[in-house]
Amino acid sequence: MRHGAETRTRGMSLVELTLAMAMLVTLSMVLFGFLRTGMGLYKQGEGRRDIYERAQILLDQLVRDLDAIAATDRLPGVPPNERLIGDRDDAGRPRLRFVRSLGTETVDPVLREAGTSAEATAYVDLVDDTEEAAAGILRAPGGRMEVVYLTTRPSPKPGDRSNEGETWLLRGIRSPIGGEGSYFNDDNLPVRTREPGPSLRPLTSGVLHLGFRYRGSGADGTREWLDRWDSTRGRVPEFERFVGPESTADSGDDVFPSGVEIELVLEEPGRGRVFLTRPITEGSGSLSVNATSLLDLGGDDGWVLIDDEWMLVEEKGSTVFKILDRGGRGTTEASHDARARVRSGSRFRRVVPVAVGAEAWQ
Repeated sequence: MRHGAETRTRGMSLVELTLAMAMLVTLSMVLFGFLRTGMGLYKQGEGRRDIYERAQILLDQLVRDLDAIAATDRLPGVPPNERLIGDRDDAGRPRLRFVRSLGTETVDPVLREAGTSAEATAYVDLVDDTEEAAAGILRAPGGRMEVVYLTTRPSPKPGDRSNEGETWLLRGIRSPIGGEGSYFNDDNLPVRTREPGPSLRPLTSGVLHLGFRYRGSGADGTREWLDRWDSTRGRVPEFERFVGPESTADSGDDVFPSGVEIELVLEEPGRGRVFLTRPITEGSGSLSVNATSLLDLGGDDGWVLIDDEWMLVEEKGSTVFKILDRGGRGTTEASHDARARVRSGSRFRRVVPVAVGAEAWQ
């Protein structure tokens, strides 16, 4: 027997080392895939939570304003002070203007200072109100204020497509009501060629649609939901109970809806940029896009927005949507260039009873 023999350790062969490395790489790829999927689901969940929180805040603000709608008695031959106008801007986007009661004059430190000077000329409009109150130049609010809700698109910066098609929801208030700067003067509201004034404050971006419907009687007297409203019956010719311009100065025939339905569509958190790969024309029956999987159609029942047109679609392939309906939500069927953005969102609805509308039909 030989003593002191060295003990030898057998190492891994090249084949075994290669197999071990391959297994390690495969396992790492699987784990990374799970991690990436989990992070994607987490990001999507956080985006969805953000949408629901924003929708709740926006709808609550709208409800508070609509709950306080004010209306005076109908007096023949007397111009109306309180109005409710639901119409569309020159881009076809709905907007809503109305007068509401203030209700905060005794607790709001700014409003408590309003009307304390005979030389007061400024309006409560969220523009330098605190400074104007300290200077004693705010006019007395008179217990009423004008409110306007509308959407607008900021002018794109040259060469910058990062905010292409981005839409903002704006809210404006103004008290006392009336005057040269009144929101009921169309010249004071934004259009395609006129930016919003400083008193119209953005509430949020990512608003694909803000729509209103009004519960009342149509031209034949039957109760229905109408997509326009004009309490004066002399401002909006598309209103079914429109009388004529002469009615604008006569509160004797004023009418208010018994309820307002709010429809809000907020853009889904991006899985990726979806765009047309081929132009489409009026009458086209399908959309070719870079990837249908990047859009979630469930939140708005298949509606997508391209430029200013709403379309109802269903998925027919990895890069093709079949068009089921065009020109939805009051928009107009139009042609769209390749590379135009295709957007989808989540829809939220709220119906708000209007107390002053209860006697409008007697």
